[in-house]
Amino acid sequence: TQTQTLRVLLKAIDDSGGELRCDDLERKVYKKHEFTRELLQGKGKAKQFCASHEKLEVVNEGSRWIVRRIKKEAAPPMQQAASPQVTPISSGVPQGSATNVVCNDTQTQTLRVLLKAIDDSGGELRCDDLERKVYKKHEFTRELLQGKGKAKQFCASHEKLEVVNEGSRWIVRRIKKEAAPPMQQAASPQVTPISSGVPQGSATNVVCNDTQTQTLR
Repeated sequence: TQTQTLRVLLKAIDDSGGELRCDDLERKVYKKHEFTRELLQGKGKAKQFCASHEKLEVVNEGSRWIVRRIKKEAAPPMQQAASPQVTPISSGVPQGSATNVVCNDTQTQTLRVLLKAIDDSGGELRCDDLERKVYKKHEFTRELLQGKGKAKQFCASHEKLEVVNEGSRWIVRRIKKEAAPPMQQAASPQVTPISSGVPQGSATNVVCNDTQTQTLR
């Protein structure tokens, strides 16, 4: 019943343009699906039900409230390995140093987010725009980027990114690799006639005579 009630609410939200007002529950939910009254009808029951589900968001509007569907960011594609190992790549400094680069899923996702933000910003991203264009849209990026000097250090450590200082500020760009030169076509091997080593006019040369001609006929 709980699962069915949640599905009914989600459909009603979608049919209402993305949000459903508490005043519309009777008309758009209860009357169409009587079984939903069991979990939703009653003082505070509908609001409590909506607030308890991760797919729903309750927003107060004065003495009323509305419920919306929470749109989660698309999850990155699952890796085939069940539990990927995190392998630190040491640069000759002690373990635990901030300069160590750790290859893990969060780092890969953060790099992808940065590259997309750079492309969406016309090829370069200013450090002042990180909060608006990266952190607010993808909260998980704060782990590796937010903090004094962390974002700049992260960008500088990746070969796909280039950091350029502009006074007290900096920008990051995507490094465009030069196209590889076209491959030269291999020269055709020269065919050298194979000599029989017998001088012209030798007795071993083929002699066309009458007997040979007659035999051919």
